[in-house]
Amino acid sequence: MARGQASQTFTMEFGREFEVEREAWLRTRFLWYTGVVAALAVSWLLITLLALSLSDPGKLLGAVSLTRSAMILLTAVVYAWAFWYVNHRTQVSRERLLRLVYTLIVAVGLLQLVAPSVASLTDQPGAGLGLEWIGVVFFIHVFACMFLPLTAWESYRPLVPLLVINGAFLILREPSILSVVSVVFTPIIGAPGALICRFRHSHFRREFTFRALRGRYAEMKRELVDARRLHESLFPSPIDSGPIRFKYMYEPMRQLGGDYLYVNRRTIEDDHELSIVLLDVTGHGISAALTVNRLHGELDRIFAEQPDIGPGEVLRLLNRYVHLTLATHSVYVTAMCVRVRTRTNDLEYASGGHPPAFLRAVDGSIEELGSTSLVLGVNNHDDFEPEPATLRFGPGDTLVAYTDGAMEAQNRAGKFFGLDRLRALLATGSPRAHGGWPETIVTAVDSFRFGPAKDDMLIVELARPLEAARFSRSDAPAQAVAAPVDA
Repeated sequence: MARGQASQTFTMEFGREFEVEREAWLRTRFLWYTGVVAALAVSWLLITLLALSLSDPGKLLGAVSLTRSAMILLTAVVYAWAFWYVNHRTQVSRERLLRLVYTLIVAVGLLQLVAPSVASLTDQPGAGLGLEWIGVVFFIHVFACMFLPLTAWESYRPLVPLLVINGAFLILREPSILSVVSVVFTPIIGAPGALICRFRHSHFRREFTFRALRGRYAEMKRELVDARRLHESLFPSPIDSGPIRFKYMYEPMRQLGGDYLYVNRRTIEDDHELSIVLLDVTGHGISAALTVNRLHGELDRIFAEQPDIGPGEVLRLLNRYVHLTLATHSVYVTAMCVRVRTRTNDLEYASGGHPPAFLRAVDGSIEELGSTSLVLGVNNHDDFEPEPATLRFGPGDTLVAYTDGAMEAQNRAGKFFGLDRLRALLATGSPRAHGGWPETIVTAVDSFRFGPAKDDMLIVELARPLEAARFSRSDAPAQAVAAPVDA
């Protein structure tokens, strides 16, 4: 999946989760809103009836009391039905809840309009109907906005038909400039409720975003821990005994990285030969680790089909795979393939754009093993030439290979650790007893580096201990040692 598609998918998932939670929140608040209104209406009726019966029972027959009581009773019935309808349905969409909200607000507004008792509240019947009704609608709207989690636009929608009715009433009753001005400015009554809804909606979005990101972070952290455990299970176990030994240290800059060390496990049991492949994938993090997993499977296939394959052919097959499957996504790989044979006391290697390794001979001399070919994936497989080379690798010799994360470590002044420092460390220093050269180099890089690591770092040591000399003397004549082959 492309980065843009992944980002779009995440945004869509985030949006769906937001809408689901917002719908659940609206449902809860809708039940509170309808329940409170129904309870208030019933309470008002009971209090009014009780007060009238105690003071003057004859007033119960008055038109004003009957009209207002009927209006309040109808309001209580409508809101109680809305509460029952939503509470007894497990699935009510947000759109349906909004339609119910709009219907309830408009219905109450119309009830206030048709109630004859509103006209009787002023000295001249009908003279103050518009202003009185606007005040009632304002109260109804603000009360609903205090309960319901609507957006600013959603809060205005039920006002539209009511304001249209009020405007038509004012203009038809008294067509004048003042009436037109009043109609133009009446939408202001929705501003307080809209501001309340806007504040609540913004607060809800911030809270949801924070909770969602915190949850995603915790979930991703758990997944990365599991992924790192699986990813590191692909790495080989060190070999601490026998005529060929190797150890390594790996420090990804993040939970996962794009550096990898492969060992041909089919030759580990053979004391006379060992093949390793050191890889560095472009990029960092999860994408690079996923690429490493693919390359691990390809290396398993290559060595399973050809157990005795040489480094040059391994590099050629890897280049073919990278060129056909990964280069189309702008993913490339540097690789160094090494095969050590104790029977002939030699080391054969092929390097595709990988940083130069160093062969430290038993006498302390240092030889640089440079790249023999291009970065994997750049050239078509038909034009790729691995150009393997062979060098002497006898008892007491050590090969130190690494990825560019070690050389590109920077100090406070912005200077790189570089090849010269590594060469000097190998020439004049001594490896740690247990950690060997990998621990020695990592310690030196960590001491030199200022700030966090900016790349993955993998240091590998491949060595032949001096006690393995008896294998070399019994299995390989002196003339079997070849001079380095030109790359």
